[in-house]
Formats: sequence, structure tokens, C-alpha cells
Amino acid sequence: MCFHYSLATNVRKLSKRFGVTSDLIKDYTPLIHFNGFSHPQAPVILNQDGPIAIMANWGLIPDWVRTLEEAEKMRNNTLNARAETIFEKPSFKTPIRNHRCLIPATGFFEWKQYENKKYPHYVFVKNLDVFAFAGIYSEWGTDMGNKSFHTFSILTKAANPLMSEINNIQKRMPVILSPGNEKRWINSKLNHRDIVEILNQENNDNLDFRTIRHDFMQSSEPADKVLKTWHYPELDNNLLF
Repeated sequence: MCFHYSLATNVRKLSKRFGVTSDLIKDYTPLIHFNGFSHPQAPVILNQDGPIAIMANWGLIPDWVRTLEEAEKMRNNTLNARAETIFEKPSFKTPIRNHRCLIPATGFFEWKQYENKKYPHYVFVKNLDVFAFAGIYSEWGTDMGNKSFHTFSILTKAANPLMSEINNIQKRMPVILSPGNEKRWINSKLNHRDIVEILNQENNDNLDFRTIRHDFMQSSEPADKVLKTWHYPELDNNLLF
């Protein structure tokens, strides 16, 4: 699955990378670590007569949810959406057809289990400072007298060989879009077949990783220190590839 990711780049670079204005994400602050279970706000890229960037909360709330209490209960279960069943699930079947988005990232975090211990890995795309997860979004609260806000979910799929070694229990990974598929993903004219085709195209064989320190989530140090390689001697006999 994917419950933790990084977006350690500033608004100017983010806007340039995706060809969007920064008006609606001007309050965004680069973060080394987004924890899905705290439902943080993060930039996402939508298509509204062209790509725009907005801030949205992680944990999709479908528009048919009627109360905030109900919404809060379900959000931990909608951080991710399985690509294999996304057209069938009530929470996701409308957004995947009509509300697809890009979720910018500079990396993500997974834990390898070895000898009953978990070891954090920072995973990133080779030769690409900022990439995009395939996402879906929803706008919630518009017809309930509340101020509406956007929420999102990251699509996941069966892990490729590298990610199967890292996320070696669940064997899942986020769907990462190649740059050539980013604009296509948010094209409002895509049909079911087009969407499935994109998902099947992305094998994400250009990933790399490093092991990082256990306490990276508590650190206030800059990214180059928090995300640097941390050597675990006990893993030397269980090297990846």
C-alpha cells in the first residue's frame, strides 16, 4: 500500500514541473513526510479546462457521504484505492471515471520486514526529481451547507519485483505515472478502456531506493540528512538484487 510519501520541493518548482499556476497552492510548504493517517493537505493536479493545482486532504470522502462523522470514520480506509477493483467499489467507481488527478511526490516510504523487525526504505524514481502518483479525487460538502473541500486517494497495484522485496508482506505499491501519461490520465474524455490501458502500461521499473533511519518521522533535520542512507548490518545477508 502507500500511506507515507514525500514532497520536498517548493511551489515554484512544482508549478513549473506540471505547468500550473501557484495561486491555489501558495500556502503549501514542502514536507519530507506526509502521513496519510493524519489526513494532511497536499497539492494535487486536476483538469478543469486545463491542468490546475489545488490543495486537497488525503483520504477520499465520496460525495454520497452525508455527515462529517461518517466521513471521518471512512477516511482511513480510502487513503488508497486498489486498481484491480476500483471500478467496482462504491467509494471509487465515480471518481475513477470522472475525477482523476495527479499527486506530485519526490519519493515514498515502505518498510521491509526481516527477522520480525521493520526497516524503512525511501523509494524514488531514477532521474526524475518530481513524479506523480495516479490519483482520484472528490469534492465534499457542497450540498450540505458546509464549506466544501477536496479529498484524494492514491491508486495501488500488485508490487513489481523490486517493491515485492521491499514491501515483502503486503506486496503492493502505488501506481506511478510516466511523464508521458500524466496529462493523459487527467484527460476528461478517457473511457474505461483507456484508463485500464494506462494502468497496465505502468510497470515502474525505473525505481531506486535507500534504507533510512528508523526515526525519520520524528526528525526535524533537513531532507538531505533525514533521507540519507542508513546502513543496517543485519540486512547485509538479505540484500535486494
